[in-house]
Amino acid sequence: MNNKEDIPFFVASLVSNAYPLNSWIPNTHLLFYKMFCSPKLTQEERTAGTDLLEGNIFDNQVSKIGYQSLLHSVLVNGKKKHFKKTLEHMQKYMDSSEINDEIVSKVIDVSSQHDFPILLGLTMKNFMEKGVKVSMENYVKFYMYLDRCKGFEKDTLRFIFAVNDTEHIQTDWEFLKPLFSRAVKYKKGKDILELFELIKSKLQLNKKNSQLPEEESKALLDKIKVNFYKGLIDLMLKNKAFVVADFVYKEYRNQVKSKNQNDTLGIKISGLKKDLDSFESYFNEMSTIQSEE
Repeated sequence: MNNKEDIPFFVASLVSNAYPLNSWIPNTHLLFYKMFCSPKLTQEERTAGTDLLEGNIFDNQVSKIGYQSLLHSVLVNGKKKHFKKTLEHMQKYMDSSEINDEIVSKVIDVSSQHDFPILLGLTMKNFMEKGVKVSMENYVKFYMYLDRCKGFEKDTLRFIFAVNDTEHIQTDWEFLKPLFSRAVKYKKGKDILELFELIKSKLQLNKKNSQLPEEESKALLDKIKVNFYKGLIDLMLKNKAFVVADFVYKEYRNQVKSKNQNDTLGIKISGLKKDLDSFESYFNEMSTIQSEE
């Protein structure tokens, strides 16, 4: 193509009109995929070279819809070298603002379906460094896939803590709930408590929220911590993990630092645990608070 500025328009036109074109060109998406993945090089030259994009006929971005088409074709065909080529081309020619959530979602889908955790981790790291705004939904989908991969638990936590350096994702209970929901199904109580202690120590405001006035940022962080504790306690109780719930509740009381007559969590937990001594202690404490007010 004489003018490389025409490439994204050509590809977008080709892919968006794939259905009517299929009457003349069987499987237009596959045709574009083969055009993109077949360089202008001989097999010997391809084997000797290290640049994945050497000989690629598209020396400009191929539009958002073009990359979505390529990623869908990789999802179906599952060739890692073609996936790597698509990712490298996208990161070379696309601005961070052009990499939308649909593209990010496709990248995660390809990686999880064909089991490319390392490649996905490197890609997400590059996205974050380039300033791509990955939605919380996609980020959760990403870290949950890593958590399912054996041996990648530490990498999962590193990526979870990395959102503290973003401006659009906040580490809170909504963000962390899927991680603990999986943990309560597959981990022992002591492992869940270790995870809790680690997450608790790293709970902090993201870049944007940390720039709030001091009093406002402190109130927000306290609210995030309280919601985290209460959400985790509720999840543990629903799954009958009473020992974990009791431990987290004690941490919650230390965080709140003030006794509330409406706080019935202690009574609820000790009742479910059938711990009569704790039940009486929490009940008497609440009765005393009510009588003093």
